[in-house]
Parts: sequence; structure tokens; C-alpha cells
Amino acid sequence: MLDGEFAKKRNIGIYHPLSGEPNLLPLHGDHNMMRNFSLPKVLPWGDHAMEFSPFNKKDFDKLIKGPCGSLEVDTKSCVIPDVIFVPGMAFDKSGNRLG
Repeated sequence: MLDGEFAKKRNIGIYHPLSGEPNLLPLHGDHNMMRNFSLPKVLPWGDHAMEFSPFNKKDFDKLIKGPCGSLEVDTKSCVIPDVIFVPGMAFDKSGNRLG
């Protein structure tokens, strides 16, 4: 799975799982991946606009509950991920997430 273009990506956007979603947080513990991880943060303006904040193992105790119920890193720093993992249970024919 880590071959091709994905293998070159270093900044990975993951999410803190809600009930029933796959937990990708253990990926962060894989030091062999040599990647930087970030979590989404819902911004207080717009229609659930988001930005990604750097996420390190030491940040587990600094997570706060965001407006949509997911946990977010309590920081003003933001990064632009190369790849973003998005949870989803259903998608339309164009690949857009439903729900």
C-alpha cells in the first residue's frame, strides 16, 4: 500500500474517530513511516470549514472537543496535508462522501 506516489507523501491528514469509524490514530505510533500527522479542526466561520493542525503523540492529552463532536488539537498552528484520510460509509458515483 505504501508504494507509488503515496510512498513519497510525508504530511498525512487523519481524523480522531467518532463511534463506528476506523481508528487511524495508531498509525502515528509507527516510527518507521517517518511521516508528519495532522488532525482536522472545524473553524468557527463558514459551513464547517476546516484546517489541519499538527498532531504529535504528546498531543493526546491536549485534545479538545470540537463543534462537530470530534476531538481536535488545541493549537493555532496549521499545516496543509499531502494526503487526507476521510472516513465514509457511503459515496456517490463521483466519489463524493455522503453524510
